[in-house]
Amino acid sequence: MKTQTTRRAVMAGLAAAPVAGLPAIAGAAPISEALAGAIERHKAAHLAYRSKPSPDYKTVDALYFALVAAWDELSLAPCASDAELLVKLKYLFRFECDFLGCRPELSDEFGNVLRALDLHLNGAESLS
Repeated sequence: MKTQTTRRAVMAGLAAAPVAGLPAIAGAAPISEALAGAIERHKAAHLAYRSKPSPDYKTVDALYFALVAAWDELSLAPCASDAELLVKLKYLFRFECDFLGCRPELSDEFGNVLRALDLHLNGAESLS
């Protein structure tokens, strides 16, 4: 027998989340050295790219490719817990909104998922 997930079942599950202790995962739990290192390497690569010390396109390209490599490393870094995943998602979401200069739209793939994440991370003002 196949079970069908309905919107009502999902909403009931979300309503039960506080009972399951899910708000505790959003606390200030320490993150692993691996994830902290990946975030720091990404920040350093982004800072280097933004500073663009040379007008030489080869230098700028090299800085951009280093940024993309650090971005990939961070996005693929495993998370040891749900709390670490939230730290990583929050960092990546804010970085990408800033770097790309936009916010997710409903017309984007996974638009509702991204808007829900935006609302959670940035509050109701993100919807205006």
